[in-house]
Parts: sequence; C-alpha cells; structure tokens
Amino acid sequence: MSRVVTLLALLALTGCGGSSPQSMAKKEAGFDYSERAAAPPDTAPALLPPPGSPAGGNAVAAAGQVAAPPPVAAPVERKIIYSASVEVVVKNLDEATGEVKRLVARHKGYVSRSEGRGNPGSVRTASFTLRVPVDDFAAFKDALIGLGIAERDTMKTDDVTDRYSDEQARVKNLREYEGKLNELLREKRKEEKLEEIDKLMDRIRATREQVDQSEGRLRLMASLAALSTIDVTLKEIADYKPPAPAAAPSFGDRVSRTFENSVASLVEFGQNAALLAVGLAPWLPLLLPLAYLGIWLVRRAVRASAGNGAAVRTARPPEPPPAG
Repeated sequence: MSRVVTLLALLALTGCGGSSPQSMAKKEAGFDYSERAAAPPDTAPALLPPPGSPAGGNAVAAAGQVAAPPPVAAPVERKIIYSASVEVVVKNLDEATGEVKRLVARHKGYVSRSEGRGNPGSVRTASFTLRVPVDDFAAFKDALIGLGIAERDTMKTDDVTDRYSDEQARVKNLREYEGKLNELLREKRKEEKLEEIDKLMDRIRATREQVDQSEGRLRLMASLAALSTIDVTLKEIADYKPPAPAAAPSFGDRVSRTFENSVASLVEFGQNAALLAVGLAPWLPLLLPLAYLGIWLVRRAVRASAGNGAAVRTARPPEPPPAG
C-alpha cells in the first residue's frame, strides 16, 4: 500500500511541475535558456549590451551588424602658383600686341604691366605681365607662342599648400587668443583697473596686427594660386631666321679668329693709351714742375752720396808698405 502511495505522489509531482530540479534552479537564477532559444529573432539584440559599452562592438559584430565607418577627412585643396616666361619673335609688333589683348580678354584675364621699346631703324619690343585663371593657363600660353617663333618658353610651379594651411591655423589661434583677451578686458573694465586695461589694450592691438598680416598673406597666396602669371616679350623681326646650329670651327678659322682678336686687343690698347693721354693733358701744367723738382732732388741726392764716398776715401790713412 505504501508503495502505491509513493508512486502516485511522484506522478503528481511530475505532471504539475513539468521541469527537473536543475531547470528550476536555472529559472530561479534568471538563466532560462529554453525561453531564449524560443524567442523570436528580432528580440535577440535586446539582450546585447549597447554599442557604446566596452563590449558593444564585439556584441554587434557577433549579432551580424556592421559598425559605421569613421568619418573621412575632407581632401585638402591644393594651392599651386603657376608662372611662365615667354619670348616670341613676330613679324608685325602692332598686330601681335592687339592679338595679346584679345587673348587676355577671351581668357578672362587682365594686363598687370605693359611696356614698349623701340627707336626708328632698330628692333621694336613689347613686354607684358599677364594674369589669367589657372584653368586657362596652358591654353593661353600655347596661344601666345602661336603668335610667332618662340625663342624662350619656361614654366615654374610653387606648391604653397603647406604654408597656406599653416597660415590658416595661425589666424585661427590668433583670433581665439584675441577673443580671450577681449573677454578679460570686459572683466577688467568692470573692476576699473586702469593699468591692467592699458596692458590688455596693447596686447589686443598687437594681436590684431598679427591677424591682419596673416590674413593679408592668405589673400595674396589665394590670389596667386587662382590667377597664373605670364611674362611675355614680343620682338619685331620681319625676316627672322632661326640660328642654325654652329659647326665645329676649322684650324684656319681658329687662326683667323686668334689674329682678329689680337688686332682688336692692340687697337683697344692704343685707344686706352690715347684716352689716358687726353685725360692727363689738363694736369700737365701741374705735373711738369713736380716732375722737374723730383728729378732735381734725385740728382742732388746722388751727388751728395758720391761726394761723401770720395771724402771717405781721402780721409782713409795710407796702408803700410809690405815688409821686405
């Protein structure tokens, strides 16, 4: 009878609880893995730590979520100064000058400097300093070279990006420093401390001057980087022929050239001697008496020395005769 009662009690416990002692212990401790496994997939991330926590990154990666990439810094705008120098030989200087002005207007630039030189019967020249946008630099320079025959074509670039960035940082720091000085000045005015106010005013003025100078350098670099500079020289030669490459001189040419150089040197020496004589001519009335006086003094000194030598020889006692 007792065995039957015990068996019924065990069946009752199994039907009512439906869980083992181990599962009851896990429920009491809050680790119900069976419920987590049965939970829908969209509720699983709620059990993960937030992304901002130390373990958030690993948990998000484990859950299949991709973390947002770090922000990418904006690319630095390059500041490059372009400059060029061009010399072109043209047949008609007036027409070439007019074409230069039309090219400048077409490429939305301006003439910074212009100068014309020439005398009747000589080669006429015209020089310009032109400023055009950087985007039109190459096309504009090629158009200038197309006006005639280029004798010179040089280009130079100067990358001032680092200097520009440093100057920007300097302006930013100076402005922040100026702002702090102004805040301190307002506080000192409330306290009515005149000596400290005067010192602060001097520091603010000095800082403002530095800011203005740095901003001026920034504007200059930005202007030079935005507009390229081209120096152009036009030479008017109607029947211009490019010089042919010179051949190696022969021995006869070298002899002839050496003789011509020697004759030229002799002629130059004669001319210099003649110029020296012409330059000394006005001084002759003064130089001749001085020269005569110098010669007289030299002769007198020579005679005096000769007389002293004769007197010494006369005053010397006669030598004794040899013993015989």
